[in-house]
Amino acid sequence: MVDTNGCADFEKDTDGDGVTDDIDLCPTTPTGETVDEFGCSVNEPFITQVVGTETLDATEVPWATPLDQITLPSQILVLTNNGDWVYLPITWNTASYDSLQSGTYVFEGVITFPNSWEDQLSGPPTITVIVLAKPAPEDLLLSNDLFAQNNDPSIFIGDFTVIDPTDDIHTIALVPDAADNSLFEIVGNQLFWNNSELRPGETEFTIVVTVTDRAGNVFQKEFVITREILPLESIQIPNTFTPDGDGVNDEWGVGALKVYKSYMIHIYERGGLRVFFTDDADELWDGTYLGTVLPRGTYYFVIEVKDTQETRKGMLNLLRN
Repeated sequence: MVDTNGCADFEKDTDGDGVTDDIDLCPTTPTGETVDEFGCSVNEPFITQVVGTETLDATEVPWATPLDQITLPSQILVLTNNGDWVYLPITWNTASYDSLQSGTYVFEGVITFPNSWEDQLSGPPTITVIVLAKPAPEDLLLSNDLFAQNNDPSIFIGDFTVIDPTDDIHTIALVPDAADNSLFEIVGNQLFWNNSELRPGETEFTIVVTVTDRAGNVFQKEFVITREILPLESIQIPNTFTPDGDGVNDEWGVGALKVYKSYMIHIYERGGLRVFFTDDADELWDGTYLGTVLPRGTYYFVIEVKDTQETRKGMLNLLRN
């Protein structure tokens, strides 16, 4: 607003109290009086009562919205006993707010009153902030679902990635006792094959994985993991052992064969006599035949894998001190 001279209210101070007319709630304060920020005399008795306030609309915010990104009014319209509506400063008690917990929060306000004004409200003004429910994660991706079997106690397979536009903090876990989950483990967001149980002959496994976000939403997905069993020619087979009873390298075997479902191990001495046979990779040869200790020398192994119709032959050195 401007007067006939083109001057705006924020440029004028009609009563000369140092408070411009646009915020002066006591525009007729006598000259020389000490006034507060509203232009009202600090010595003036209560002449105005605040009897009501405007009703503020509730505000809806997305889950995880920081408090400093919520626009709360810094002024509120109040009704005086004179029937006037006036803006007064207000601050809000937001201590109860938790951006990670969806729900309704009611903040109470504290109004700053001029010295000559009196609070006759039945209670503090309030404003409602509603934190909307967080959507569940949209998807879970695995960077790789194929791995090659080896003798390592734990084999890395791939990384999980959670698709969630709302949050980037999640817990990824295998569902207990579901499908083939006992054969795998998840560390952070990485999937590993746990070699504690080999499941001979099997090449495909199903796992069930859950993603839990910070709001408690759960997303579940199944994955099919394929194990590539190495060809027999790629398996490492020891060619020397020393069955001398010192507790070191006293027995010979090929543990890597346990990934196959059906196989046979034959060992022959140089004359062609078969001195050892097994179809169980946990059964090891101790360098004897029918209870007789065999001499040091070169022996020959033949390994047959029925799963893949492969055969492998090689030399085996038996050494004794």
